[in-house]
Amino acid sequence: MAASHWHDAILVAEVHVGLLLLRPQGVAQLTRLTELWLVESQLRDASAARECTQLVKLVLCTNRLTEVPDLAPLSKLATLSLAGNRIAAVQNLSQLPALEDVNLADNLICTIGAGLVGCKRLSALNLSGNPISSLKESRNLCGVPSLRHLSLADPVYGVTPMARLCNYRSCLLLHLPQLRSLDGFSVEPEELSQLKKCEVQHQRLDELSRQLQAQARARSYLHRVGPAVPATLAVPDYLTTAAAAAAAVASQDVEVQEGARAAMEDLVVELARWTDELDLQLDVHRTDYEVGVVAEG
Repeated sequence: MAASHWHDAILVAEVHVGLLLLRPQGVAQLTRLTELWLVESQLRDASAARECTQLVKLVLCTNRLTEVPDLAPLSKLATLSLAGNRIAAVQNLSQLPALEDVNLADNLICTIGAGLVGCKRLSALNLSGNPISSLKESRNLCGVPSLRHLSLADPVYGVTPMARLCNYRSCLLLHLPQLRSLDGFSVEPEELSQLKKCEVQHQRLDELSRQLQAQARARSYLHRVGPAVPATLAVPDYLTTAAAAAAAVASQDVEVQEGARAAMEDLVVELARWTDELDLQLDVHRTDYEVGVVAEG
């Protein structure tokens, strides 16, 4: 075998660990590489990897990269690890059609944005250890329907502030029901089923809350323009327990959830009955008032 052919065939993986390698110029000549590791090398520029068009796996962990490199020519790249750098934005990933696994843990990313939209094959994503603080960021992952494994907290890279928030797991799974694991813990069908039931009940309570607010505005109007509203229109005392019941249903404790769920179901029935009665009494009171005004006129 010719020396040049032997060189290309043997270098299937190139590994640099702990070497000062600001610009890996020689990498561009290894056009048949399928796996390349350049880690702990204080690397600032990874553009040379663009020439390795056969790459399937690229690991650039623990360097000094400040942005996701433009790797558009790497049409076969399936795994990209950029953990432990200084990257602040999720970008240049949608142009990699074969991308399935991305590790952006331990960087400076505050928002996910639309940087993952278009990653049609992305199934695993690690964002642990980034300063992502808002649960709203989970909505930006809804544009990645292929996502199955997500990590925002792990023992190696740390925990994002988002993962410390109350009901973090519930919120993520409601937005991303296709997940099979979150932060290394599997997502079971039973867990998703319980969350969906809770979400339906919360929606019913929200709707009833809006109805109550509308009724309160109507009562306020009648107070201003007509006789005193009958005492029977007062809000029942048990409505004050609605917030506590909703909080209990959101609890991670299964026994607390079951007890609160039963209480909330009774509460929803009582609320519906009371709003129906309130509607009827308001109609009667409004009619009496209008008749009285006409008679006085």
